[in-house]
Amino acid sequence: MGLKITWEPKPKTVKRQIKDAKRLKKGVASTLKWMQVESIESDHIVLKHGGKEKFVKGIKLQPINIFIEPQHVQQMRVGRLRNVYNTIPFKLYHSFVFNPVNLDHELTYIARKLEREQDESVRELLQDDINKMLLFIASWYELEFFITIQESSMKKLNERYEQLEYQFEHAGFSTTTLNRIDYENYTAYIFENQMINDFLFGHGAFEILNDENISKFSDDKLSSKDMEIKWNEGQESDENGKEVQS
Repeated sequence: MGLKITWEPKPKTVKRQIKDAKRLKKGVASTLKWMQVESIESDHIVLKHGGKEKFVKGIKLQPINIFIEPQHVQQMRVGRLRNVYNTIPFKLYHSFVFNPVNLDHELTYIARKLEREQDESVRELLQDDINKMLLFIASWYELEFFITIQESSMKKLNERYEQLEYQFEHAGFSTTTLNRIDYENYTAYIFENQMINDFLFGHGAFEILNDENISKFSDDKLSSKDMEIKWNEGQESDENGKEVQS
């Protein structure tokens, strides 16, 4: 029986990882120009086409099952919704997105009980509940309703957003502002391509580029200014350590 020799690949240095991520990001960016997505912020999206920018912002509606309500309530809700669309003078964009079920509040509640519980039998039951929730989240999706608006200025966007939110809440709907997680779920549902989400939100291979300190001090040779910054940081930490000891 012959001797089998296996060679393990040499791990990449941080500098090499950053270089590869930048090269990949440049290639993906050129491929995804058709998307016109310039950036995704905490509560809005910035679109760019040519030299012009547009801003997107919206709400998420809590669905209401009107078919289990009395007929007069159904008619009232439909009438209020009709008034909303007759009142709003600007264009609305509707999206229907299947997203993972959100059980954050329930998971947090049980996790806190698990931390405080001393009885091992009860701890096992709580942990079993957490595992069931995680399996449910991974297996099922819920339909969410997004309504967005687009404007060429942030000032006008915010003004119309307030009107949008007021009209739907006045009609009896519960609304929340779309956030970065909602936009991430939306792009994942629309494009069904993980690389697009990694590129837009800095995940996966692009995650290393999110750390400014690593990007700044990853080169083998540092400038004199960088050396001065690192020296000052070291001096401050030493002084703080001496003060604690004293």
